[in-house]
Amino acid sequence: MSHFKIAIIGATGVLGHQLLSNLAHDIEGSSKNFEVTAVASKKSIGREVSFGEDQVLKIKSIEAFIADHKDDSEAYDFIFNTMPKTAAEKWSKDLITLSKHYIDLSYASNLLAETKLISILRKDKQGTDGKDKIFAIPSAASIAVAQLFDVLKENDFSPNRAIATCHYAASENGKAAMDELYDQAKKTFVHQNLKIQHYDKQIAFNMLPVHGLLQSDGQLQSEWLMRGELQKLGHKDVPLSSRVINVPVFIGTTISLYVEFDREEILSDDVKKKMSLENNLILVDRQDRDNAFTSIDCAGQDQILVSRVSEDWSSENAINFWLGVDNLNLRTMLAIKLMFSLI
Repeated sequence: MSHFKIAIIGATGVLGHQLLSNLAHDIEGSSKNFEVTAVASKKSIGREVSFGEDQVLKIKSIEAFIADHKDDSEAYDFIFNTMPKTAAEKWSKDLITLSKHYIDLSYASNLLAETKLISILRKDKQGTDGKDKIFAIPSAASIAVAQLFDVLKENDFSPNRAIATCHYAASENGKAAMDELYDQAKKTFVHQNLKIQHYDKQIAFNMLPVHGLLQSDGQLQSEWLMRGELQKLGHKDVPLSSRVINVPVFIGTTISLYVEFDREEILSDDVKKKMSLENNLILVDRQDRDNAFTSIDCAGQDQILVSRVSEDWSSENAINFWLGVDNLNLRTMLAIKLMFSLI
């Protein structure tokens, strides 16, 4: 029986928890044997995390994990890094050395030249030949937009440019952001003072157009990252303007997307016919109040939801789309599918 050693770095975080949950489900009943190690920061030493219905993993500190294998190159078949970006940058060199395949979900290595960025696993698109070592999973918004662009191009609807307004759920920013949203929402109703630590301003019952590093050109780092990811995923020919807004929901990132095409007249019905044949997209095409899904509808989905596909009144060659994803589930499921494709 084949034996594979896997390490989940950042196992106590919200992304690490989702990865463990999905991984336990996917390896259940497998003919292969998987040995899973859960790793987190020193403050999590002694904690335990669930793995499947009846298995518990004891947390090992990142320092101890690396020290235990300092002379053991490629000790693990797969290392998944779900730590926050800053922490991931600190430990990535050692973790890459320890792994045969390093899969980064932290955004720390997404735009590096040596990193293979994965948004879809198809032999004719973004498969891997097994020689790559460093992989990264893009943001959920980039995955959704890139896959839509792929479908449009494959069906001779070539985008000229696009404008994306992305609504980021709190889970995009980790467990601390989710806890802050929950705490603020409770305290608002009983008129208690609100703690503002992770976000720059109150997030409960609010929308934040600025969060994180604001660059000299007025772009957020998350907006700059999205543009870079789409270029690396093969869409340099589609200029993208994006805005990221942090909204008070826990899970479910949504995108309002405006796309201009290279043909003068384009009908939304023609686009929808092609999209309805795609396995990676779920087209919600109704002419009633249920036509548009919400962030809640995205939760638990491992595909991309698409609705409100319509012509834009301001242009004869533009279509509007409403996209939605479970940002945690989509990225972790893609990482696991990548692992199985490399076995």
